[in-house]
Amino acid sequence: MIGQYLGEQIDSPPDVKYFDYYKRFQNNAEDFIKIFEILKKFEDRMEYFKNPYSYYDILLEFTKLYRTELKKINEFFYLCLEHCKNNKIEQPYRIVSSNSQCGFVMVPIDKEFISFRHDVLSSFTHAHKYEYKLARCVGISFAYDDGDFLIDWCYIVGERKDNLEMEKFLEENYPFRNMKESVEPRYRFTDP
Repeated sequence: MIGQYLGEQIDSPPDVKYFDYYKRFQNNAEDFIKIFEILKKFEDRMEYFKNPYSYYDILLEFTKLYRTELKKINEFFYLCLEHCKNNKIEQPYRIVSSNSQCGFVMVPIDKEFISFRHDVLSSFTHAHKYEYKLARCVGISFAYDDGDFLIDWCYIVGERKDNLEMEKFLEENYPFRNMKESVEPRYRFTDP
């Protein structure tokens, strides 16, 4: 039955033929496990929250991601840490979950903008949410200051409403790198 679940055949009656999915399944947990180490420390490092449980919504969005999406976020997370530590200006990294339709945007912040990082994060999170007509979006910014990483989180929820100012901004000053639109498989398997 595990193979049936991995093969996304849960509506079919149990059959030994699904064991092949189990045998060919690639665990690859090392591809995304680092991000969970960060998320485990979330509660201990929270500042600026009025509600001590408000980070639960962000954690919930991570639980809805497919492994391949977690792998991408993990990759982008560590690229952003590297960029901000080296004070390298880079465009934000983004994905939209094919499972939950929640957006994620990761923004490396230049030292020059550290004092404005919350505004920068909010702006990029709103822009990503708006462009892809999303109901939810998680934003993460990364800054490096005096030997410490400053990681800020933003979670925006709400239906998209037309916004001429945002349209103009995205048209005239498009701030993002191009995003490849593809639906990644939920699990990876070795070739038969």
